[in-house]
Amino acid sequence: MALPSRLASQFRSSAALIRNGAVKKAFSTQSAGKSRSMLGNAAPFLIGATAATSTLLAAKYFYDNKDKYTVLRPVHAASRMGNKSERTFIMVKPDGVQRGLVGDIIKRFEQKGFKLVAMKFVHADEDHLRKHYEDLKALPFFPGLVKFVSSGPVVAMVWEGVGVVKTGRVMLGETNPADSKPGTIRGDYCVHIGRIMADERTFLMIKPDAVHRGLIGEIITRFEKKGFKLVAMKFVKKSEKHFKEHYAELSQKKFFAGLVKYMSESPVVAMVWEGKGVVSTARVMLGETNPVDSKPGTIRGDLSIDIGRNIIHGSDSVETAKKEISLWFQADELNSWTPNDYTCIYE
Repeated sequence: MALPSRLASQFRSSAALIRNGAVKKAFSTQSAGKSRSMLGNAAPFLIGATAATSTLLAAKYFYDNKDKYTVLRPVHAASRMGNKSERTFIMVKPDGVQRGLVGDIIKRFEQKGFKLVAMKFVHADEDHLRKHYEDLKALPFFPGLVKFVSSGPVVAMVWEGVGVVKTGRVMLGETNPADSKPGTIRGDYCVHIGRIMADERTFLMIKPDAVHRGLIGEIITRFEKKGFKLVAMKFVKKSEKHFKEHYAELSQKKFFAGLVKYMSESPVVAMVWEGKGVVSTARVMLGETNPVDSKPGTIRGDLSIDIGRNIIHGSDSVETAKKEISLWFQADELNSWTPNDYTCIYE
């Protein structure tokens, strides 16, 4: 698999560090097969990380100075690097690689201030992954997990920094993406805990303020990266009558007249998105109605300030979504298609 030039450069730099002995100074090696190595954690999707601070079981496939594969002996952070700095192992899994998220994930750790110590793009076999996931071998999903993670290349990395193990886990998010907050890797990029086709749909509307500010691409990108499927979209300017119907439940509010007038003065981007739990997840991604109450990592938390210019609307329930979709779109405007990366998003 060909890599983007930026990533290829990073891989070459990491390989050079290892060949020059930089990694060997921190890791002592032993012959292959005598030590269990680490290729992620128990979470069966996108990315894995070392769970314990006391011991780092590093990736199997790193070059030594003779360009031979070796197994790296466990490193005890406290004894090797003092009490402040430690190392963790992070693996971008096949679904993350195939969805083109490698660069985004690496960038998050770089911007956090952690130091990349080693990195390898490698295709691990089932035997290797059975050893790695041996603590899960009694669980029913074990065979499928091993088969999936061995189905394509992964990016195995070692990162160093103060509190990197704990912080790395926080950055990843919860094992179940549905429980992960916006701003975490799984919260932003994952839909399903494994990777069950889903046909739940929601209606989203990018409001005039976001259109004028040039935020259309930014907002669409967030839902694409999350893994939801775009079913319908149009750039349209609607009448006050249309918005009175759309916002009918707010008709008794003092701000209703001003809201309808504002929304009808400029074009909006009306969209339908599909995916598992898309209604509730999209609401989390949007943030609170008042941007001041929205957390960083949400759309409103990152991109808006005032409640009257909160840039986006999203259906608040499955039933509301059905009504809003039928108000904005004809049946033949809803596209039925299957993205090429769906098997990387849903199990």
